[in-house]
Amino acid sequence: MRSVADNADIVRWPRLQPLKQSRGHQEGALDHAVRQLCAHPNWYCIVRAGTAHQTLATQPKIEVYTDGNCNLCRWMREHVEPLDRNHRIEWLDYNDPEILKRAAPHTREAMAEEMHARDQNGRWSKGYFAWIEVIRVLPRWKWLAPIMKLWPFTKLGPVFYHWLASRRYTLFGVPPPCDASGVCQLHK
Repeated sequence: MRSVADNADIVRWPRLQPLKQSRGHQEGALDHAVRQLCAHPNWYCIVRAGTAHQTLATQPKIEVYTDGNCNLCRWMREHVEPLDRNHRIEWLDYNDPEILKRAAPHTREAMAEEMHARDQNGRWSKGYFAWIEVIRVLPRWKWLAPIMKLWPFTKLGPVFYHWLASRRYTLFGVPPPCDASGVCQLHK
């Protein structure tokens, strides 16, 4: 788990005069972490408060509903999960009946057509626009989300997404069938 200081933007520059201590200020976890990072006596440090006080609990999270039987979907999840350092994406397989109940009012057929994502406000996105939501919560990739929302990407992105999604089993193979116990032929 990351500390509060990991979420802070800290700027350092050389100190020209001694740092004055403010009265009535109690030291918290952030103050202690900043003091450790800025311990050098000849440097000033500034912490941008907007990000410093935003903890993992207050960062927006999204639910992503994908096809757990799809090789492409599993491959994409395997490659995106390591980029989600703050664990803000909850990956869900809509083939599980309990998960499908959480996805109401969407049906299994609607979910099978394209990936769905729901943000913390309950707003749904699907297909290409669901991928924008995924990218938006990835720390090192969120800069790409506003670009993906511009024309011509908003016109070409959904077309390419639907082309690829409709061919996801033929292009990337069908996973081995599993028996009732959940053991697949590949693992026997």
